[in-house]
Amino acid sequence: MPMSDLIQHILKVRESSRRIVRELGLLGNESPYDLPLSFRHVLIELDLRVQLTQLELTELLILDKSTVSRMVKKLINYKLVAATIDKLDKRYKLLTLTAAGKKVVNGIHQSAIVNVRRALKTVSIHDREQIERGLRLYAMALENARLGVATHE
Repeated sequence: MPMSDLIQHILKVRESSRRIVRELGLLGNESPYDLPLSFRHVLIELDLRVQLTQLELTELLILDKSTVSRMVKKLINYKLVAATIDKLDKRYKLLTLTAAGKKVVNGIHQSAIVNVRRALKTVSIHDREQIERGLRLYAMALENARLGVATHE
């Protein structure tokens, strides 16, 4: 692929990425939960996996240990997350959602479902499949680039 074609793809992907960020409301504080997006991601990951260690969260969120540690401490202070000593390995704390954390994450899920449903209802079934495939491929490409997987240039 000629470099100018690649540059055009890059510009179009960047433009679409910026539009997605804006349309999802990620630039402002439109969350009814008054929590930064990174905190909401912690709650979602804990909801999906029931319990995690801080190290596992660090790997999942692709953040440094100190950032995750600060977020977890705040979420514990907000009483949205609880930490208990792992019975199998006392060096680790297992993080779980509290009842309040489950309530917040359920609201996050419901809000996201409403927003995605509203958007997907505006396009055909074929386009929905294309959107899903395109997002999955882009996420995979970003991960491959971060991990240094061979390229197709």
